[in-house]
Amino acid sequence: MSARIRLPARRFARSADEAAILGLFALVVVGAGLAGRGAAASPPPPAPPAPPAARVLGPASEDTPFGQRMRMHRAEAEGRHHHGLPDLGAATAFSATAANFGALFEQEFRVEHQVVTVEVAPQTPGLAVDVTATLTVLESGLASLSLRSEKVVIQSLVAEVQSGGAILPAKATYGEQFGQIGVVQIKPAAPLQVGDVVVVRARWTATLDCNKQTTLLRTCTFDNEFWQVLFFRLFFDHATALHAPHTSTLHIVTPADRVAAAPGTPLGSVPLADGRLRWGFEQTERTEHGGFSIAKYAITGTGPKLGSSVPWLRLLTLGTYQGAAKGLLSSVDSMLGFYGQRFGAFPWSGLSIIQVANNFGGGYAPLSGIFMLRNIFGAQAGAGGWTSWNELAAHEVAHQWWGNYARPMATADVCLSESLAEYSSCLYTEHTLKSRAQLVEDNLSYVYTVSPANDRPLASATVYQSPAYVQIVYHKGAAVFEMLRHEVGEAVLAKGLAAFAVSFGRDYARVSDLRAAVEKASGRDLGWFFKQWFQQTGSIEVELAARMVTESDGSLTLRLRVAQLSKVPMRFRLPLRLTFADGEVQETSVEVEPPLDGFVTVVTLPLSKRPLIVRPDVNRTLLRQFVIIDGADVTLDGLVDGVDLMECAFRRGRRVVWKGNFFPSASWDELFDADGSYVIDDADMSRIFEMAGEEVAVVF
Repeated sequence: MSARIRLPARRFARSADEAAILGLFALVVVGAGLAGRGAAASPPPPAPPAPPAARVLGPASEDTPFGQRMRMHRAEAEGRHHHGLPDLGAATAFSATAANFGALFEQEFRVEHQVVTVEVAPQTPGLAVDVTATLTVLESGLASLSLRSEKVVIQSLVAEVQSGGAILPAKATYGEQFGQIGVVQIKPAAPLQVGDVVVVRARWTATLDCNKQTTLLRTCTFDNEFWQVLFFRLFFDHATALHAPHTSTLHIVTPADRVAAAPGTPLGSVPLADGRLRWGFEQTERTEHGGFSIAKYAITGTGPKLGSSVPWLRLLTLGTYQGAAKGLLSSVDSMLGFYGQRFGAFPWSGLSIIQVANNFGGGYAPLSGIFMLRNIFGAQAGAGGWTSWNELAAHEVAHQWWGNYARPMATADVCLSESLAEYSSCLYTEHTLKSRAQLVEDNLSYVYTVSPANDRPLASATVYQSPAYVQIVYHKGAAVFEMLRHEVGEAVLAKGLAAFAVSFGRDYARVSDLRAAVEKASGRDLGWFFKQWFQQTGSIEVELAARMVTESDGSLTLRLRVAQLSKVPMRFRLPLRLTFADGEVQETSVEVEPPLDGFVTVVTLPLSKRPLIVRPDVNRTLLRQFVIIDGADVTLDGLVDGVDLMECAFRRGRRVVWKGNFFPSASWDELFDADGSYVIDDADMSRIFEMAGEEVAVVF
């Protein structure tokens, strides 16, 4: 892939939980009664992170916030209300437990485990699926239980109740709601009692529409190379507890010459009597939209090793791409180490990176698995596509922490998945590729492509409704976390994110929970920052002018006039780079507070000598648009002179618009674009040349 198509390749990457949230959002639109089942209060503020480990399958002890909530809910289970938590004894490890302790809906039963076997019909295309779900009853006197599924054609459906050592009959029926979702209703012969086990077995078929897209990602592909299904609900859902935990086993049947790939721990293949193979994948955590792909894969890397605590890592590609596989796998290993140092150890037992067809939007990252588009797997270090590979893969790997481990509660919290994953990717490429291009391009993309009519707050429940969803959640979101890094420092933000991940690992969080974690790490009240950047729309829009003042004692002061052009003035810390005649370069910053009245703030900075150039926000740390009060004074030193001319000439030819399309450029700066054409060209040069040598008095 070339750098020119990097943004479209990355734009649709998402975690499994974000896909689930959007699916819930769609149901809310169709019928609000189904999804509007009340939300519990947020969990308590996060605690400091646990000591790092080789891998984290669960908290090491009950002293963690996770363990404390486990004890609380086990105790609660002895009363009338039950939140569906497993009854773990003192000797039972936490490693196979997934639970939404903070916000589970009240449950009448819990799903323990599901076994799913999938066969594909590539010519149709379609699926034949066998599902066995095991449920435990949590409330006595129940006359029925309800499960949700995709809209399917039921071939067979049976249920039985295991109660007190006896097996009792139960009637199972299938119906539909809203014409979109299936519902399985189980009615036992006698009212159910606490502790009864209900086993539901269903066989169904479904015809797939591979022209359909879910959250802008193609749901399936059947061609000569790939048979992939990425967004079809294979498991039953708990109808009253959308985030209820359960484990699962996925079996995929393939021809003898093909390999199945799916998230989860690979169990290998078993030959069937008809010559086909049945591949197995085990999930010890709840997953809903796992997805799978079938192709003539070559496998690079290692699978699970008995007794090993080191996460396994493997990459599945078509054989023609295997030459690049070791380099790609090495880069993913680097990403795991980079994130592990900052956010806590990798949370799962291993990770599969899976190549899929090119009609796929970019990447999709269910728990312990990553699907990415075909051509990007040809990337090699130092050659074309390497930057694109690192940006996309780093985003998807980050989802194993953001979206799969610490999970967004609702649509308004999706930035905890996508924005954090994109910021993490930008952070990785900045450190490893030594380039801020990804951050800058995300920043520019939002600032110059999102109209006020399409804008939404980052933490808005309606952000999915905007046609600029990608630019808001991915691009602005990454830029907002970059500004948070600028505000509190990289080490402090990493500390806060690590604490957030530990406290909400295997749990569902809100933006307010993240705020609490970063505030605790920084020791600061960040309410203004989260209100301004998560709850409001827009970016910083200011008009700048500079003036040098010689004080009575002969010292110099830089007076910077900041006039805010947006409807709501913003607070920010403005980075400044001062370049002096002797070659010294000074990096500093000034605090810009919204004025109490009006829109103009004047900030001062004492100087020891006069600078040649004053450059605001050289690295584009802020999400902003700058305008100069005197458009020819591009150096902001209060003069229009030859330095302005040289600075503009140096950047001549830099453009962000070409043939009507927006192409971000990390080297482009709007200060040098005097006519606002998004191109630094002869017109800009001419304006400065005409005024060069004239001193312009700016009075403020």
